[in-house]
Amino acid sequence: MIPQAVRRMLGLRQSYKRVFSGDDGKRVLTDLIRKYIMADPCRENADVTLINLGKQRLAVEIISKVYGNDEDLRQALERANEQQNNQSET
Repeated sequence: MIPQAVRRMLGLRQSYKRVFSGDDGKRVLTDLIRKYIMADPCRENADVTLINLGKQRLAVEIISKVYGNDEDLRQALERANEQQNNQSET
């Protein structure tokens, strides 16, 4: 028998996947990766750095629930990198 806490955790993970599996969800995840994973959170102001690290931690938490394997995560990172490159060219 699976403990209730484990069932809740698995159900929540499936909810994250449903929310972020569509086109809009993928767009949001790509934006989170670009803004909070690929960017350096450290700034001269320690308060801003702490806020940025909190944002980064939240993004990592969401991404870890959505991407169950390395290949999905690699593709998401490639999309974010491509989006960042396209924006820097314009």
